[in-house]
Amino acid sequence: MFLKGKKSYWVEERDFKNNLKLLVKLAKQYSKKIVFLGLTLVDESKVNPLPWDTDKSNNNKSIALYNKIIKTIAVENKLLFIDIYEYFNKIKYKELLEDGDHPNTEGHKLIFEIVKESLIKNKLI
Repeated sequence: MFLKGKKSYWVEERDFKNNLKLLVKLAKQYSKKIVFLGLTLVDESKVNPLPWDTDKSNNNKSIALYNKIIKTIAVENKLLFIDIYEYFNKIKYKELLEDGDHPNTEGHKLIFEIVKESLIKNKLI
């Protein structure tokens, strides 16, 4: 999320990377089977800016950047990364969003199927 007043992201890239690295470190204490799920795209016409807080906005360029960070951390740690962003980018994803930002019931069903297929393919279930 971009904060217009501060002219910066809510969580800066460096902090996001460090947070993910810490999450991986902590998760590895409990499991060797760690999966990272990519982000979903947004309908920018509905969330750039956010109607309930016009100082904040979401856009797909920023989401792509943060999705790439997640993927990089997953690859560096040899973890499974399920790229929802790329999958949604190939379809009419706006029909799968409730409010322009969050998946609706059909969007969640599709994400479930993508995740299930990937977990089966990678022999995690």
